[in-house]
Amino acid sequence: MTFDLFEQALRWGLGRALIYLCDHPSPEARESVLRALLKSNRVDSQEETGVVYLLEAARLCGLQDDLTPVLMTALHDELAADDDFLTIEQLFDLLGELGKNGDRAARQALVDLVPVLIQHHWHHLPDLTAAIAAALGEQGLKLLLSQVGAALLRSQAASDNDLLFFVASRSLGEDTETLLESRALEDPGIRLFLQGSRAAQTQWDSRDSNPVPLDVSYEGIWAKLNEGQFHGISYRGEDASEETLLQLARDLQQETDLSRIALLLCVFHLRPFPLGPDFLISLLHHRSRQVKQHALRALTQFEGEAIHELALEGLLRPKY
Repeated sequence: MTFDLFEQALRWGLGRALIYLCDHPSPEARESVLRALLKSNRVDSQEETGVVYLLEAARLCGLQDDLTPVLMTALHDELAADDDFLTIEQLFDLLGELGKNGDRAARQALVDLVPVLIQHHWHHLPDLTAAIAAALGEQGLKLLLSQVGAALLRSQAASDNDLLFFVASRSLGEDTETLLESRALEDPGIRLFLQGSRAAQTQWDSRDSNPVPLDVSYEGIWAKLNEGQFHGISYRGEDASEETLLQLARDLQQETDLSRIALLLCVFHLRPFPLGPDFLISLLHHRSRQVKQHALRALTQFEGEAIHELALEGLLRPKY
């Protein structure tokens, strides 16, 4: 196997890459594995992060013993940029798996991240919750939710509280909630979290059973875009008129703000970009990984061998 084929097999998560690492240890192979650890090559959050495979590759390269500090440095950088949620999820999953396997440094790093995420990056709490659950189990969840509840006690933003309750509680199953009930008797933070998460879940269930029609007008979709949240944008695009989609496509071509480019691309996740695929293909060369990911997602609305080959090339080239 050539080195190029090894790198391709590593990106695809194939066993032949692990065999290559056993037979051909080298600084170049080690560097390739490190890049795979620190940058996700997924294009959809429904794809598995493959952390067990990546950690096995790291072990074969001799990287695993000193991996936690490297992952934490990368995670802090990614959180500061906050434009590659798939890589952030992968880094959390790697730390959770290391903690699960007994890495004390990874466990402590996750615990140390709790106040940081609560204060600055609460929208990544589900990723942290999953990692702490993997690394520390019930005790870790109790610690996390106690601090979340304490933060909510100090907060005056009730609307933010409702969303934070919902975000964090989505990562917990019914069994975990039952386990936390006894602890809530003595911990006011957990008690507030459980009360709030139940209230928020009731509110969201009510919305699901009595849905409010989405505003899919040009102005309504822009109002949603200006909230800066990805959730719900693709559904509005799916129901928008052809005229509205054409206006938004022209807006996208003129947009220069990275976050708004990514948000506008979500409009075309479920409907074809009305100006053709060429502009989307050009975004595969964009400096923002998030923009590239959403452009690839939008390209799935087009058919034809040439389109799929170009999209695959944009996904698989190492520089992307």
